[in-house]
Amino acid sequence: MDIKIRGKMIYSHILIALIPFCLVGMLGVIISTREAEKNVNQHTTQMVGQVCQTVDVYISSIEKIANMLIQTMEPMGIDEFWFSEDDRWRECQEKLTSNFQAVAETHNEIAGIFFATEHDLYASTRMSRISRDSFFGEGWYQQAKENPEEMQIISNVTGRNIVTDAAYSIDDVFSVVKAVVDRETGKLIGVLLFDIKHDIISSAIQ
Repeated sequence: MDIKIRGKMIYSHILIALIPFCLVGMLGVIISTREAEKNVNQHTTQMVGQVCQTVDVYISSIEKIANMLIQTMEPMGIDEFWFSEDDRWRECQEKLTSNFQAVAETHNEIAGIFFATEHDLYASTRMSRISRDSFFGEGWYQQAKENPEEMQIISNVTGRNIVTDAAYSIDDVFSVVKAVVDRETGKLIGVLLFDIKHDIISSAIQ
């Protein structure tokens, strides 16, 4: 009350000027924050899309490799082999293993390749069965059998009847499986399985 009129006018003008200044400042902060969040969300969405696209492209390339290997199996008459002691099967098994190893050696992301037939025989790259239990009841085998037209991705590879002596852990891989079907009869011959290192996903994310 002791302030002179001149001082009161000055303080009043300052107060009146501060109110819109604060309001404009707060509004500017809100707008800029929302715009920054929008940009971050858009950028994140784009990055996730790029990662998905990269993984899809690689899975597509794996499917092409699988189809190529399946074509090499067609003239082998695999469906005719019932017993592991059959000399013809052993010869076929050697050819399959050689083909699998050649593919795995030229594709670093492929940790292993495994093929199980409908007669419970198998060929692979340094992979073998743990017990004498059939592969038919395995989740990966059934998933491929139920969806013969498409390659299936198996994220959890624990608990299967397969062991490897290669230098990788099952925690470091995911699997893709594809049914091998006779194109003339439509009969299932077996299932082809690839163990793929997580490196392909982590490198895309990085």
